[in-house]
Amino acid sequence: MEFVSIFGKARLATEEVLRDNGELTINIPALPRPTLSELQAQFPWIRSIERDTSPETPVTLTLVTVLKPGEKPIDGKEYERRLAPQQDVLLGFQHRQWFLAHQDEYPALKALLGKVYYIDFPGIAVRDVGGFRVVPYCFQGGKRWDGDWSWLDAGFLGFGRVAVARK
Repeated sequence: MEFVSIFGKARLATEEVLRDNGELTINIPALPRPTLSELQAQFPWIRSIERDTSPETPVTLTLVTVLKPGEKPIDGKEYERRLAPQQDVLLGFQHRQWFLAHQDEYPALKALLGKVYYIDFPGIAVRDVGGFRVVPYCFQGGKRWDGDWSWLDAGFLGFGRVAVARK
């Protein structure tokens, strides 16, 4: 596995971990991270924020996959291992909410329905009342994208994508 040093910090080469298929890019304005109390007001089952490394600056949302060409789905441990060096570019809850609120403004999002089945926003991971770790995601809700939370341990499937920031 190739490692690249960026500003003295060893990290996996981005192109090796996050593969951009050129499916979508959308500019999103600066958005603050949610607080625990804000999340709990909407989702009382959330007990804690495990981590939130999602950017609060303006970003360009891009959809990527963490699978190598021809690779089968990966489990949750491998999914997290591949995401770990890229924490600073993973989009989070505030980006998912913006994505859902503005989806009608972007015909390219509608074109992805049926091709992409879900989009993870793993810049934030929370623990639920049972101790499970979950991340926000979007899924096909008929002719629109809907939002929910997904178990991080569930892994990653070929028809999913990860929302990341590109500079």
